[in-house]
Amino acid sequence: MKNQLLRRRTGLPLPGYRRQCSDEGAAPADCRHGADQRPGADLRRERHGQGTRCARIARGEPSQQGPFREVNCAAIPEELIESELFGHIKGSFTGATEDKIGKFQKADGGTLFLDEIGDMSLRTQSKVLRVLEEQRFERVGSNETLSVDVRVIAATNKHLEQEIARGTFRQDLSIA
Repeated sequence: MKNQLLRRRTGLPLPGYRRQCSDEGAAPADCRHGADQRPGADLRRERHGQGTRCARIARGEPSQQGPFREVNCAAIPEELIESELFGHIKGSFTGATEDKIGKFQKADGGTLFLDEIGDMSLRTQSKVLRVLEEQRFERVGSNETLSVDVRVIAATNKHLEQEIARGTFRQDLSIA
């Protein structure tokens, strides 16, 4: 229901409808990719202004007035991205001197924007997919499962079809 209301307000197609951007010069409003099949996910490929636009989308949804968090996946080294997204417990790795709450937990009840998701490793993609499907995760070094209610908006400047063909992006995440 939340996604349908959001789609109507932003002009996105309803679930099940797929549209792909074939023109690199197309306006961002015309570049939509991966209409979600499940609640909580919206993957777009846009050329500029993703963070600002996604923040406006998230804050414009009356039932989604919770926190808005943003992560630039390309700017975080692979060995730290899981800690940034899921958090960690003290002592789980060298330098983990205290417990840390991850972005998924900080965005609980709101929206998490994953910018440049196409740069994320397959291992991390599989963990993000689990959160999208089950709304649950574990912090790095912990066995405790945490539940969240978070909507995820993701963007990339990469051609996902090519990345999927190369084996560097999960096909099931592109339609999550």
